[in-house]
Amino acid sequence: MSFQALLEEAKRFKALGDFGQAGEKLWGAATMLIRLYAAAKGKTIRGWSLRGIERFITEEAEEEHKPLLRSLLDKAYPLREAGLDEEAFSRRWGEAVRLIAEAGKIFPGE
Repeated sequence: MSFQALLEEAKRFKALGDFGQAGEKLWGAATMLIRLYAAAKGKTIRGWSLRGIERFITEEAEEEHKPLLRSLLDKAYPLREAGLDEEAFSRRWGEAVRLIAEAGKIFPGE
């Protein structure tokens, strides 16, 4: 599944008011972009925990892409958590969607 398909699923769930599923799908889109980036570099990320992804960014990403990748993680990861109120969710959501679009221009994928 492409990051674009995951992003569309996330938007569908958000429109239905299912913020839990919307957040999970958005996180999936974000990590799919990082996977595409890693694959383009011929790298594999061991484990898809936040720790493994952070390690990849720290050790393997070009310096110019690290801020974008870290910002994407910072905005998307909390959307997976239950308990964000609708305003906090929406604010982070907008920022994460913008960052996914920005990263999608750099790492277009499938």
